[in-house]
Amino acid sequence: MNAKKMIIPILMGILMAFAILPMTAAPGDAAETGDTKAATDHTQKDASVSTRLKAWMQLPGGDFEIGDFYYLLFDYTPGSYNFGLPILDALNDSKGRIVFEDGAGTAPERRKLYYTENDIGKTFVYVAKQLPGNDPNIEYTDKVVGFEVTVEDNENGTLEVTVQNVAVLGEDGTYASGGITSEPPVFVNHLKSGNLELTKLTSWTRREVSLPAIRNSALSLPLPRRKA
Repeated sequence: MNAKKMIIPILMGILMAFAILPMTAAPGDAAETGDTKAATDHTQKDASVSTRLKAWMQLPGGDFEIGDFYYLLFDYTPGSYNFGLPILDALNDSKGRIVFEDGAGTAPERRKLYYTENDIGKTFVYVAKQLPGNDPNIEYTDKVVGFEVTVEDNENGTLEVTVQNVAVLGEDGTYASGGITSEPPVFVNHLKSGNLELTKLTSWTRREVSLPAIRNSALSLPLPRRKA
């Protein structure tokens, strides 16, 4: 057998040996065992989502301006560190809308309506109430409205929140969700009998309100000063 004929079987043997060796992927290669799942987990770990909670106010037969009515949002999620405490405040706009949301530029760790992968599957309970003003011609409502926020995993690296209106059970300091309700979150104030017009006094200014002061107060919430 000449040299040329001997080389061919040797080359074939080498090729076959490489064919049966397991392929090893370079670090970070998608073919690496578990890499696809790891990439998904990494994306999910960084996933977050924010929301806002909306309510409305009414004053039948009367006029109101921006900031005439003041509202607080309380956290009543069972087991929450902030249970029973006010976490956000809001003023009415010109159309009676009330929006609770974290301020622009608020750091994630200080946001109140901000959720991460650690919140997947959890339901958060919030209660909103109106603080009475000092216009003698208005009968201020003591109604409270509730919200449930549920955090879900979209399984594509993003989170989704579902907001539902809920009935509120219990009393101040012990509120709890009474289940989903079709009743809209509306605060209805009324003019007192015999008063056809409002006596315009003053308007709330949010910067005069100190949530820490309210949190540290007794059961009765202190009213913010009204700007002269």
